[in-house]
Amino acid sequence: MSRYSAIVMDHFQAPRNRGRIVDSNAIIGLDGVPGRGRYFVVYLKLSGKIVEKALFECNGCGVTIATGSILTDMITNKSVSDCSELNVESLLTEMGGLPPDKRYCAEFAIFALRDAVRQALSRLG
Repeated sequence: MSRYSAIVMDHFQAPRNRGRIVDSNAIIGLDGVPGRGRYFVVYLKLSGKIVEKALFECNGCGVTIATGSILTDMITNKSVSDCSELNVESLLTEMGGLPPDKRYCAEFAIFALRDAVRQALSRLG
C-alpha cells in the first residue's frame, strides 16, 4: 500500500497549473524565499472577486508539487472569500490525506495562499 493517495500520486505524476502568471495585475502569494531553499508561490488572476486562473511554482519534494497542483485546481473559479476559508485540513481532505511527516507540504501551500488572499482582499477593498 502506498503512503500517498491516488489523488496525490496523479498530481505528482502529472502536475497541473505549474508556472507563472506574467501580468502586472497578478496577485502573488509566497511562503519561503525563492533561491534559498524551499519556497512556494501562488499566482492568481482575478476576474472581479473570482479566481479566474491559479498557477504555482515551488521548490520542494514531490508531495509539495502535488499539493500545489491540487490547491490550484481547488481555487480556480472560486471567490476570493471562499479561498480565504480554506485551511490545511480542507486541503488534506481534498488530497486524500498525507502522512504526518509530509503535513508541512500542505501548510506551506496554505501559507502562500493566505498571503495571496490577503493581497487580493486589500486590492478589492
